[in-house]
Amino acid sequence: MIKKLLFDRHHFACRGDVWIADGEYEIRTSEIEKIGPVFVADKPWERCHLNWLTVTEDNGKFRMWYEAFSNPADDFGCRLCYAESDDLLRWEKPNLGICEFEGSKENNIVIDNSLTHGMGFHGHSIYIDPNSPPYARYRCVFLGALLRPEDMSKQGLVSFAYSPDGIHWTHGAPEIPTDYNHMPVTAFGSDTQSCVRWDTEKRKYIGYFRNLERNGCRSIARGESSDGVHWSEPVTVLRPDMYDNLNADYYNSAATKVTDGGDTAHYIFYSFFNHSTEILDIRLATSRDGINFDRYSRVPFVPNGENCDRGAMYAAAGIHNLPDGRQCIIYSASNHRHCDPADPNEKSGCYMLAAFERDRLQGLYVKKHFEFTVNGYVDPSCPEVTVNADIRGKICGGLIDDNGDFVPGFSPDDCIPLKGNSTEHVMKWKGTAAQESKTWLKLYIDDADIWSVTVNGDR
Repeated sequence: MIKKLLFDRHHFACRGDVWIADGEYEIRTSEIEKIGPVFVADKPWERCHLNWLTVTEDNGKFRMWYEAFSNPADDFGCRLCYAESDDLLRWEKPNLGICEFEGSKENNIVIDNSLTHGMGFHGHSIYIDPNSPPYARYRCVFLGALLRPEDMSKQGLVSFAYSPDGIHWTHGAPEIPTDYNHMPVTAFGSDTQSCVRWDTEKRKYIGYFRNLERNGCRSIARGESSDGVHWSEPVTVLRPDMYDNLNADYYNSAATKVTDGGDTAHYIFYSFFNHSTEILDIRLATSRDGINFDRYSRVPFVPNGENCDRGAMYAAAGIHNLPDGRQCIIYSASNHRHCDPADPNEKSGCYMLAAFERDRLQGLYVKKHFEFTVNGYVDPSCPEVTVNADIRGKICGGLIDDNGDFVPGFSPDDCIPLKGNSTEHVMKWKGTAAQESKTWLKLYIDDADIWSVTVNGDR
């Protein structure tokens, strides 16, 4: 069985540019429900605000690494802290006894300025590296800074750390010398959260970084590495364009790759910064290859609210499963606008969840009749088709041969119409088997939202 994710136009063909001329369907993101705050700033080392975070599921437990500020004046003065959860809803901040804060090691800080040899710490990304030895199973990429001797200004650059357990970290990488002023790090400053992972299909490390365009606007760039240390020059993959206002910037990427039922999707949950209002919301861009991204909707995927996220929001990479069967992304939220000075005496910011129905992040929304052929074969000897859809009207299907004719017993009139809401509608026909060597599925949709089609063909 091969799943066809319908978050874009890749898996279906239709006659003419119906999405432009007739407007019979639109591709848009699903409704989300905000949950939280699920995590708040309640420690002295978090007294300024919370910022970027990484969340991963490891051995049945959710692990979070997050950045906390106690001094609002220094971007490089944040501390990396650690927390754990069984359900994403309740988090524990363990006392780890690693880093000292105001004379005590009774805290959950795992990296601070002393562990990075004075380079500071900002905009991290943590991933589990399957190619590393056990003592470097966890890798961290972050933004540090070196002082320019001529004027003592700070030069931002990407640096590294490694750990056997995600708790005890060593600055640098096992592959490079510990000369922290000259080690071959990536000499560019990605001054929001970088997002790095190992890609099993490409057999490379893929990184998404913040870039600056020639006109000064912030954008998202992509680089590759064969060893995780030496990187290609990042190339812009997502930038403000003519459909955005002139005061727009794209902040962090939260780049996420999902492989589902044999199909692959790349999502970027980018923060859209409007300089006119000085607030940031979260929007969605999608791609098949992680390089060429589409923005089918220009409205916020996670809009600003009134409770605790009316100022700034930054998503973390990853889509996670909730106990109630839904999925979510996790994001940092604050009532402070980007230009507002942080108050060191006010614990600002929290982490929240944006929840949506499982496997229903972005799909086709059909208001009236729309028909298309699914790209991919259906096994005609025993055709199996399942559809993930919320159907207010009906969906029917037919199998067509190489000539475009319906296979006897498998026309739309032979199909039992699908109705209702299910992630696994099973399509059935009056026919039992077809003699053709291969067939294609043609769908007829009336008033339905559809997210994926799964067929038992060979591609």
